[in-house]
Amino acid sequence: MIDNLKKMKRNEVGLVFIIIASLLITLSSCSEKVVFTESDLEFKISVPVEWQYQEDISDSIRYYALSPLRKDDVGSGQTDSIKEDLIITREYYAGASLEDYYYWTIQVLKALTTNYDSLSTEDMVINGNDCKQHIHLQTVLIPRIDDPEDFFEVDLKMIRYVFLRGDYGYTISCASPPDTYDHYKPIFDFIVSTFEFKE
Repeated sequence: MIDNLKKMKRNEVGLVFIIIASLLITLSSCSEKVVFTESDLEFKISVPVEWQYQEDISDSIRYYALSPLRKDDVGSGQTDSIKEDLIITREYYAGASLEDYYYWTIQVLKALTTNYDSLSTEDMVINGNDCKQHIHLQTVLIPRIDDPEDFFEVDLKMIRYVFLRGDYGYTISCASPPDTYDHYKPIFDFIVSTFEFKE
């Protein structure tokens, strides 16, 4: 009986060790899921750790992030053919209201895009900043992965977040094919929820 109690005690200690080790692994993997951008940009934003990103590309293109290609596309069950992305742009637009800047953004979008189809617009507040969320469909030309000189048309479902900060308008544009939109929408939501202007 004493031997059985000793075995049970050893099993309990082993189980506790396994639980603690699993918890530590889970916590460390959670902390590695995002990349926290520390830079001279006028805002902060985080992306999943497996995404590539580039900052301060130009005065108008402030940030660009790109998802990895996946072997199996969750939405369509096919091989992933494009990298879903997110871009933050900035335009000088002094003296405008958020409504004015949003209207101008949509007019430019309609003029430059083929097969534009507006789906919804919603007023939002993200980390204390008023913005407009606009969801739409559009067709764009994308360079082929195996031959960047060759382009093909892709139908995209886009989420755009339009902000006004001082004399500048900012737009966060998130793009994915319509059949992977439901998979990427929570990822885009998370990334945008981390967007915050620096004081």
